[in-house]
Amino acid sequence: MKKFILMGLILIGATHLHSSQIYSDMRPSQNPPLLSVGGGVYNTSKPNKTADFQLEYTSTFTQFLFARWLGGMMMTADGGAYLYSGIGWDIILGKSRLVLIPGFAPGVYYDGNGKKLGYPIEFRSSIGLAYQFKNHNRIGCQYYHLSNASMGNKNPGVEVFTMYFAMPFYLFEKNWEPSDVDQAPPVSPMRSRYNPSRPSP
Repeated sequence: MKKFILMGLILIGATHLHSSQIYSDMRPSQNPPLLSVGGGVYNTSKPNKTADFQLEYTSTFTQFLFARWLGGMMMTADGGAYLYSGIGWDIILGKSRLVLIPGFAPGVYYDGNGKKLGYPIEFRSSIGLAYQFKNHNRIGCQYYHLSNASMGNKNPGVEVFTMYFAMPFYLFEKNWEPSDVDQAPPVSPMRSRYNPSRPSP
């Protein structure tokens, strides 16, 4: 467990250090940073299902192809844990407040008394769908698959389904705040434009 925590902190620390070094070259999304809390079903496709709990932070700054940095932790009722750091995209569906959120994140897995995934490094491929309110709070669901990409002798993988609630939460971006948050509609980062003299709404 100590090795899991150490490896996870190194992973997230290295990712955030890299992000901090290039913040000046990033574009802030027109959506604020989010802290989400959720829970659901771990190992959805097998009979030995168990509950999961998830805490995740999504930065407002965009990086590769407008992807936002994210990091978090998932824990299961069997004592398993997954600490991860990666990227996700906010894709607004038409003119609605529905947001499609694909993502990818490498992470460190500790099986506890639960399912053995065959390797401490696991990759998360996710897809989510959320409704965004005028104040930028979100309620949504997420489905993802964990796999070690056959780096271990075994690669059984696992599927997870989570329902979550997210709200604006400023952790690293205290020097940037959206104006008129309560009035601004959700905006896809692929349609946003950055004006350094004025924060994006």
